[in-house]
Amino acid sequence: MQRSDASVRPVRWLAGALLILTAVSVRAAGQDPPRFTEKVDVARMLLDVRVIDPRGRPELGLEPADFEVRIDGKVARVESVQHVTGAPVATPAATSIAQRQYAPQGRLVVFLFQKNLHRSRIPGLMLMLRELGRRLGTFSPDDQVAVLRFDSRLHLLLDFTQNRDRLRKAFEHDVLSGHGRDPGERQVPSLRPTLDREQVTPSYSMERALLRVAEALAPLPGPKSVVVVGHGFGRFSSMGVTLEPPYDQAPEALRRARATVFSLDVTDADYHSLEAGLKIVAADTGGLYQRTHVFSRAALDRVVAALEGQYVLFVEKPALRPGSHRLEVRLKGRDGVVLAPSTYIE
Repeated sequence: MQRSDASVRPVRWLAGALLILTAVSVRAAGQDPPRFTEKVDVARMLLDVRVIDPRGRPELGLEPADFEVRIDGKVARVESVQHVTGAPVATPAATSIAQRQYAPQGRLVVFLFQKNLHRSRIPGLMLMLRELGRRLGTFSPDDQVAVLRFDSRLHLLLDFTQNRDRLRKAFEHDVLSGHGRDPGERQVPSLRPTLDREQVTPSYSMERALLRVAEALAPLPGPKSVVVVGHGFGRFSSMGVTLEPPYDQAPEALRRARATVFSLDVTDADYHSLEAGLKIVAADTGGLYQRTHVFSRAALDRVVAALEGQYVLFVEKPALRPGSHRLEVRLKGRDGVVLAPSTYIE
């Protein structure tokens, strides 16, 4: 049965009247009809970099406009910059609570010493220990420093501390003669929860030791620097130098922990096979490799400058597929070297 047009008209008229009354009542209340807008959330990525000038000094006071970041050749906008050892130097956004937890004031620095009494290694190690003791003044009151030693296993000589007297004692005595157990109270932050496993399952190799250091640093917020003072690692054969299998996991574990490795090679030689390990881990994490047997102070100065020129970049992240992407970070309009990883893992 079909309705006539006459019976439908009153219904249409009533619906139209109600619509008009609703619109009038909204305007009378001083309210505009709701508008629907599209909201776009921009994903961001953190990049930990170190910057030194052509003379090996830290580049300070850098701002977003001083950096150029490219991912797979495409420019990614640097939103803000924070200098880890000082106050924020960029936009007000860099002072937000959310960003401070990713770039806290003060540095986390781990010194990892390889102990070996070979005549080609021990003089250089002792020299570096003396030079580091003289440079304690380069650390700010907010910096936290830990000291580890590796021989056949990792020894926690000093957990993270701001106590410079304890740090001086570790450099002067404990690295060469200490018993290998930090006597202090548990610190916050601390390496102990992970490194206590060394008592049960020792590392036995530098490759595994680096992996364990990465695991110990991963739960701690902010960027970290690991300074390896040693003679190298790897296994030499007719095929060249190969790294032990645990190293396969180490670079990614160090990146997840936001740990950059700086290698100071104490071997008294212009070249030696085991330097390959020190070079590789520095390159994989965006750090620096330096020989110390000739210009020892200059080598250490360059590493100290890199620690001081530490920045966190907050970058708008483009749409990336899972996997490895080519990363380039350079300065714009000024000379200098930016130390950063060459890849970004999505």
